[in-house]
Amino acid sequence: MGKKQKMGRIPRGAMKQQSMPRMPQMSQEELQMLAAQQQAMQMDPNLVYIWPRDAESVDYSRFVMVWPAFINSRVSIPKGRRISKEDGCLDPIVQEMSEVCQYYQLTHCIEPYKNYPRQPGYPGRVRVRLLDENGEPCNPDIPNKKVLMRKMGELIPRLQSRQIRIVQAQARIKAAQEAQAAAAAGGGSAKKKSTSKKKKKGKR
Repeated sequence: MGKKQKMGRIPRGAMKQQSMPRMPQMSQEELQMLAAQQQAMQMDPNLVYIWPRDAESVDYSRFVMVWPAFINSRVSIPKGRRISKEDGCLDPIVQEMSEVCQYYQLTHCIEPYKNYPRQPGYPGRVRVRLLDENGEPCNPDIPNKKVLMRKMGELIPRLQSRQIRIVQAQARIKAAQEAQAAAAAGGGSAKKKSTSKKKKKGKR
């Protein structure tokens, strides 16, 4: 295996240790809303993206399968986590898992709309080719699935794309909270006006 190069969407310096914003935790209502949006959009569960593109003819059904829940430190072992919390990361998505596979130059595919049975509403999985035709690791640094999952848990928090996603998620949550507060304040003001009018009529 030659020298590893940073590929795809991983920008220079993205794998360096950086201070990270806190990952916002989605409430049950937000998860339900996400699931409803996915159903409304009628996402095709059979959609597949292959990396690299020239590997589209490969039989990926034999690749190892990794769901985000396998490496999510927020998920319990009964719900699907396969590595320790210390080795995992918070709420990974398949695009981030793909970036790690690209970093190690591992042929893989993304199935973005497959749903993990133990976590409905948390879509996506990746299939990764770890062994070549001779049964040897495609990358000596990733000899098996357990090592791959630990590398994902280690490197995903350092991705620039993840930092951007977290900031955008925080902005959306803040905007939703402000809109909800404004709507509540408007409703309270209208109620006070209605009560005031009733009192004036009573004085006559």
